Amino acid sequence: MNEKLTQALTYSQNQREYLETFMEDGRLPISNSLCEANIKPFAVARRAWLFADTPEGAKANAILYTLVESAWTNICPGQ
Repeated sequence: MNEKLTQALTYSQNQREYLETFMEDGRLPISNSLCEANIKPFAVARRAWLFADTPEGAKANAILYTLVESAWTNICPGQ
């Protein structure tokens, strides 16, 4: 068996408890695609956020992101 495959299988086996968490709670999604789709606009625009080049800027960025996502969730639930 090749080394990369062996590493992947060993990792999966060691993380089995965490990888199977979604099976214990039917509310948890199998995929994080929705979450990734929600943060994509921010990831694409991050180069334009010049104020995020300091710890204070990063904190401001996180606060802004949280507010926008909270508002979006309240306006468009389930999206």
